[in-house]
Amino acid sequence: MRALYMYSAMADLAKETGDITLAAACGTLWDNIIEKRMYITGGAGSSANGERFTADYDLPNDSAYAESCASVALFMFGERMNKLTHDAKYIDAAENALLNTVSAGISLDGKSFFYVNPLEVEPRVITPATQLTHVKTARQKWFGCACCPPNIARLFASIYKYIYVYENDTLYVNLFIANRAEFSGLKAELKAGFPENYGFTLEIETEKETRLALRMPFYAENYSVKLNGAAAGYEIEKGYAVLNAEGKAKIEVSYGAPPKFIWTNPAVGRNNGRVAVRRGPLVYCFEQADNGTGIASFFADTGAEIEEEWDGRLGVWKIKLRGVFYDGWSGGLYSDKKPAGRGASLAGVPYAVWNNRGEGEMYVWLRYLNRGE
Repeated sequence: MRALYMYSAMADLAKETGDITLAAACGTLWDNIIEKRMYITGGAGSSANGERFTADYDLPNDSAYAESCASVALFMFGERMNKLTHDAKYIDAAENALLNTVSAGISLDGKSFFYVNPLEVEPRVITPATQLTHVKTARQKWFGCACCPPNIARLFASIYKYIYVYENDTLYVNLFIANRAEFSGLKAELKAGFPENYGFTLEIETEKETRLALRMPFYAENYSVKLNGAAAGYEIEKGYAVLNAEGKAKIEVSYGAPPKFIWTNPAVGRNNGRVAVRRGPLVYCFEQADNGTGIASFFADTGAEIEEEWDGRLGVWKIKLRGVFYDGWSGGLYSDKKPAGRGASLAGVPYAVWNNRGEGEMYVWLRYLNRGE
């Protein structure tokens, strides 16, 4: 967390002073974190010992530290790097941290919090396992060192500051959050139902021609833009769809973001033979509340379609995977006969809402069937 806050300040200083050496150092640090040391959920810092980064590709799931504060800081570092470079990839990563680890850090009723954000929880193992004492199986009301709750509250309360960047007559649209905003000579209103639904409408009123840069998220498919009801041509610049508009204009953006299986770089040895699921920016997890115990015995069929179903109680899209439970066992602790399998399905919810229905098992990474591909 402290390192990421320092990197955020470095990026601020690089932009303020134009120091290209400092900017390059920020870029090197960012690339190392995103490509080798960040959890799929946007969690940062894998070790409880010192709340720190360790080595490249060291990303354990059950003992993950991934402090909520660190993901807040990662969001801020990404936002600063975006202002420095106007490259949308930094907002992609910042959004990932915001909608997964940061959002998981607070319960749906806003009354309890996670300091540590693991990607795998088995309560019966955590209680007596002293090496996992930092992992909590339920959100806590408060902490002795209570930095995370106010950090989450501060970010959510100030999120309006991160929706746009308006610079040199260009309006960069970074986050798809419904809002009204006014800038010098420009009014904007964004309508969206993100992340449950994709696409948005942006209505602007401007005194002169304005350059619009609409972030094209990395997960978007079949991206299209309409300007005043007609298909609009645009150029792609650093992950933005760029077009010009003037006067009163209505911009409609649509795209798809179906759920997809996600694999890990083989250098992350703990995830070899495992797969995760992402729907747009949301990473999914699989809880005891939906599936009972023994989730670790489930092997996902990555060749089968991922089904979606709206859950009105949680206010999220749930998913369903097809696969096999290998839990048929008649031996002792070990046997020369493999477990019997049975066809089954497994339900998943966004990681951000896990543990809102009681304690229980939770897994982000699942084993998957190897059909010789």
